[in-house]
Amino acid sequence: MDGDQINSNNPNEENDLVVQPCIEGLFLDILDQSKPQTSRECKKMFEKNFLNEKKKLNHKSYQKIFDRNKLEKARNKIPLLNKILKIFEAELILL
Repeated sequence: MDGDQINSNNPNEENDLVVQPCIEGLFLDILDQSKPQTSRECKKMFEKNFLNEKKKLNHKSYQKIFDRNKLEKARNKIPLLNKILKIFEAELILL
């Protein structure tokens, strides 16, 4: 299967999340970019236009392109992102 899997680590979640074709594809959706069909093409496009392979390893790089307002706006159009954000919000409540 060509896709990235996200485990919620929340015992109340029945299913893990599968991002098709990959997490970079979801990132492109959030950034309102047209998404290629394959994981390889998504990764290449994301690295070329947003974060290169080296910058992808630094979590602070993501803060610059995925601010809270962008994520909140995108969650209304992308059900998978909304579900992911709800998992994080639930985790914060448990802390």
